Amino acid sequence: MTNDRDDAQDIAQTVFVKAYEKLGSYNPRYRFFSWIYRIGINESLNYRGRTRRFEEIDPEQLSDGGTADRKTEEVLVGGAIEKSLMSLSVDNRTVIILRHFLDLNQAEMAHVLEVPEKTVKSRLHTARQNMAALLGRKGITHV
Repeated sequence: MTNDRDDAQDIAQTVFVKAYEKLGSYNPRYRFFSWIYRIGINESLNYRGRTRRFEEIDPEQLSDGGTADRKTEEVLVGGAIEKSLMSLSVDNRTVIILRHFLDLNQAEMAHVLEVPEKTVKSRLHTARQNMAALLGRKGITHV
């Protein structure tokens, strides 16, 4: 959500402090991870609202081995994915991150986002279409 490791660590620290402070408001009939993810999403959105900046991803962080051509392609595709993801609306970006990076199912996403499952399904569909269109314009047709 932040596109910066240091900022993400700061947000994570804030999330755990807030979770500790608000532990009394946690309702045990719901899953704990959903509650803490919601705090994380809210804190990430608050951060984005305060900063509104975008920095390029460091290509060195994307590389995990392979040939120079493969590494170059991974960096280019990774950068295109990152730019496309960051250009989505906050709602669309959030559902992509929850589904494809945090591996939540639609019911879990609905609980975290506090919206109906149909809304999650619709947002996810729209987000995927928008991502595909953005990547298609950059010549990336499959990831």
